[in-house]
Amino acid sequence: MRKNAFTLVELLVVIAIITILLAILLPVLGRAREQARRVQCGSNLRQITQAWMMYADNNKGLLPAAAAKIATYEHDWLIWFKPLTQAKLDQSALAPYVGRPLNRMLFRCPSDDWQSHTDLDGNTDFGPYYFSYSMNARLTNTFPQYNTDIPGLYKPLKITKIKNTSEKIVLVEVDERLIRDGMWDPQDIIGTNSRIERLASRHGGYFPQIEELRSRWTDEAARKRTRGNVSFADGHVEYVSGEFAQDPNHLLPYKRY
Repeated sequence: MRKNAFTLVELLVVIAIITILLAILLPVLGRAREQARRVQCGSNLRQITQAWMMYADNNKGLLPAAAAKIATYEHDWLIWFKPLTQAKLDQSALAPYVGRPLNRMLFRCPSDDWQSHTDLDGNTDFGPYYFSYSMNARLTNTFPQYNTDIPGLYKPLKITKIKNTSEKIVLVEVDERLIRDGMWDPQDIIGTNSRIERLASRHGGYFPQIEELRSRWTDEAARKRTRGNVSFADGHVEYVSGEFAQDPNHLLPYKRY
């Protein structure tokens, strides 16, 4: 009696078809997964920005400080210095508006390998910044020269000073290989050794090699290709280009260069 069975040729054909289908489907599934992570990242930024707005409502319109790697201030939007204890995180200015105990993952992009962050300044007193988002330094008045009519380091800025709130960036997802702290400044500032923080490109158009990335960042076309999530002072979130995120018109609260 003859038994039905696959021949070797037929089996190889089936394997080849499956391989082709996988080659077609896997990139699509990968993009779909990254799209979902991008949406979650945007949701995180939206929630934090709403907390930022509620903080201002409860503090006579004053905005929280930048959480820079200088010193910890009680009005820092995120207290992150090590030793990184939950108690310290719960002292963050925005903690009461996002719930206690503070959920660390709210401040981390799901596509960010935050555990790989290093202390780029080599100062062990602070430690790596294990979060994905930083706040626009211009809205925190960290540097008086950005708001010349409001003198004084860390004197808080009022939310009413922000003009065209739908165009002014509050929070940015920063590239994890260059992120320093909770204060984002896309310009070359003293003490950064010409290391300029840039918009992350985790959700697409990612440049895998850091040396290549740094060289391409000198190219305006490369900044246009880099895209990431940012939130705005009216509470909405957009997926923008690196060029957009560096534009002073989207950073300065009420002035233009």
